[in-house]
Amino acid sequence: MFRMCEKSGSWHNVTELVHPDASSSIMFAAEAPQMNQFCDGRTHNRYAPTKHNLICNRRSTLEVILQHEDFVNT
Repeated sequence: MFRMCEKSGSWHNVTELVHPDASSSIMFAAEAPQMNQFCDGRTHNRYAPTKHNLICNRRSTLEVILQHEDFVNT
């Protein structure tokens, strides 16, 4: 288990939030030990009802990063 909010003493169990075989959702659960990469076009769930999908037009985290002007020409 991992501490979620230090002041409130709340805890959340990462093993319940993240599939044990998942490795590419570092922005969702960076504290999960198996997370080691951003989701990409292949691993991203475009239809999940998340704030990220709403704001980022259903693009994966890696797509958003790589399409940003800071990274387009690299």
